[in-house]
Amino acid sequence: MIRTIGVIYQDRNSLGFLEGVRRRLNCDAKLLDPPAGIGNTHDIPRKQARLAWAYFQKKRVDLVVRLTDSDRTRWQDVRRGELELVPPDARSVWVCGVAVENLEEWLCLEPNYLAKALAIPQSELSSPQNRTG
Repeated sequence: MIRTIGVIYQDRNSLGFLEGVRRRLNCDAKLLDPPAGIGNTHDIPRKQARLAWAYFQKKRVDLVVRLTDSDRTRWQDVRRGELELVPPDARSVWVCGVAVENLEEWLCLEPNYLAKALAIPQSELSSPQNRTG
């Protein structure tokens, strides 16, 4: 049973997304942030991945989820690059999710639903700058 999930994400929107997925799956696991300064960048350096893994091991997490954006890079390349930085002993419990472009673009794949959920006119979601903002 998964009780604690270590999460590494770029921003508060990403954390909100992860919380939403957790609730949607009726998962009771606790999401645990890494120490300050780890994961708040587009690319997580190898040293930060190693530090995050050491921290998560001490906290006895059952799973690590890294969520990032592709930002005009092929998502497959981003995922491959991220996973190459994961310490070898963490690879069996480390999951890397990559949003094509960014998470806001991904959430806007259903603009009718999103506009209704946010209580805004759908026209406000028509441009990429507005969706990201």
